[in-house]
Amino acid sequence: MNELDDVLARRLAAIFALDLEIYAHANPPESVDDLPAALVMEFSGDMSKAGYRGLHEATMTARVLLLAALRGREGLPIAMGRTRALVGRAVSLLWTHDELAATTGDDPIAEITQVQWREAKIEYAGVDFSGAEITVQMRVDWQMVYGSGPVGTAPP
Repeated sequence: MNELDDVLARRLAAIFALDLEIYAHANPPESVDDLPAALVMEFSGDMSKAGYRGLHEATMTARVLLLAALRGREGLPIAMGRTRALVGRAVSLLWTHDELAATTGDDPIAEITQVQWREAKIEYAGVDFSGAEITVQMRVDWQMVYGSGPVGTAPP
């Protein structure tokens, strides 16, 4: 993970952790014992030059696994009901905390622009869970992406 990914992963985990029932992990652990759990798995990005004046845009997408219940321990309807309730709370948290700053009180470095999810059986560390894969798309401050330092540098 690069520095920007690490900052965004920690901020996303902090948002999920606002739900006191969710154990949030900015870096995925080897295995998961405490449920429900939100695991920030990976990032991808996109940078483009838009329009006549060459305005720069940058987006990043995070993939988060939300593990709600162990498959097989409870009946499937109960596990999926638990998943749906958890996804509703998690998506609500993302929308109400849509600006991400490097640290509390700083100016935002990213803004959540889109959230998608898919409820499914998820295998993690060889164990089957009922859960959801959540995709969080963010508009990112160009300077954070372009530079190599902690805050980056403006494009030439």
